[in-house]
Amino acid sequence: MKRLSVIVFVLFTTTAFVPYSAKCERQFTHTIKTQNKIDEWHLLIKALIHVESRGNSNAVGKCDDVGVLQITPIYLQEVNRIFRKERYTLADRYDSLASVEMFEIYQNHHNSTKDIMRAIHLHNPRASRVYADSVLNVMNRLRYE
Repeated sequence: MKRLSVIVFVLFTTTAFVPYSAKCERQFTHTIKTQNKIDEWHLLIKALIHVESRGNSNAVGKCDDVGVLQITPIYLQEVNRIFRKERYTLADRYDSLASVEMFEIYQNHHNSTKDIMRAIHLHNPRASRVYADSVLNVMNRLRYE
């Protein structure tokens, strides 16, 4: 029994202190980078909601854009085209969850790398650099809350 305990102890101590292999380190680094990208993406969505409507699902813009993300009819048509069916209606733009789903579908199709600046431009292509800066500033503020 004592011999078995010694063997288990030796195996445990020698394997417990083996440094990570390069492959394990790459996988760990990739996981961290992926999680950071996901966190940034969620911050982007929160920031867009804040800039677009201050979280008001009944907000109405100047160009027939409504809801928390100020979804336009053309945006909605593009999302339905991506799905190849009428999944969303004009009324769905007032639903916060549906608006975020439409945003995700649109972005996954046109911005699969989830590039933040491209996402901002795709969401509001007519906006100026001031708009992008507003979104980025809100993201930074949210990051430290």
